[in-house]
Amino acid sequence: MFQGYSQNLWVNLLGFNLIWWLCILYGDKVLLPVSLLLLLHLLLHRTPVIEMMTLFICGGLGFAVDSLLTLAGVFRFESSSILPPLWLALLWLSFTATLRQSLRWFRGRYRLAACAGALAGSTTYLAAAQLEPSILVTRSL
Repeated sequence: MFQGYSQNLWVNLLGFNLIWWLCILYGDKVLLPVSLLLLLHLLLHRTPVIEMMTLFICGGLGFAVDSLLTLAGVFRFESSSILPPLWLALLWLSFTATLRQSLRWFRGRYRLAACAGALAGSTTYLAAAQLEPSILVTRSL
């Protein structure tokens, strides 16, 4: 009955924004609810296996890049770990959940997607640092 519901543009976009705010404002305190929202996304998807593969491959790549940036000292998080916190991994999975749904209109528009990603991606890190400065501290390269 609800199969494909998570692929609806507005449901997908609102879901990602909800998860973004939860992760930025509450960090590791929202691991369970965010994990449940991601599971719900998969359960309400028309092709959950393909979506799950997309989440883990693309989300894993994003988290790996952030891990390298953290190890290089570009990002510092409030946790004492040398790796980024788990909420950032969930945030990457959540962002990846928008690729085949609310961001699908970028398909075939690679230059536009690259420009939008460079601009929007960097501004989300800056916005997060302004909202909750103890979570993420950036330094210029």
